[in-house]
Amino acid sequence: MADSSEFFKSMLAQFPMESFWDIPLYQWEGFWYRSYHLQATMALRSHFSSRDDDIILASSMKTGTTWLKALCFSIVNSAVDADNETLSKTNEDDHHHHPDPLVENHPAVYVQTLEVQVFTANPPPDVSSMKSPRLFHAHLP
Repeated sequence: MADSSEFFKSMLAQFPMESFWDIPLYQWEGFWYRSYHLQATMALRSHFSSRDDDIILASSMKTGTTWLKALCFSIVNSAVDADNETLSKTNEDDHHHHPDPLVENHPAVYVQTLEVQVFTANPPPDVSSMKSPRLFHAHLP
């Protein structure tokens, strides 16, 4: 039996394809995707089970997504931070201690894009063990 990448390549041959600036785009269910986004989108649809308390930020590209990720991450985690005194206090002697995780890492580290960061892994990850509420992002239609 062919591996999953060969199977996906054979599926791509069945979809309408157009080039956009020499980038092949494939049409699936009325929308155009790059091949790796299409593969991740199909994996997402096959393997992702939503929960009632999931938070999924859906936005078009270049519409302030990074800012939105940072805001939502901060809001979701503010209740946790309020219970943790070490996060609410600053130690003026320790210049390397940052109470805000967003000082150390980009918002995309904490709010991952489903079709770019999460479901591009092969095999797709098991996100069911993540604690609630799970916070994700998508540029999908």
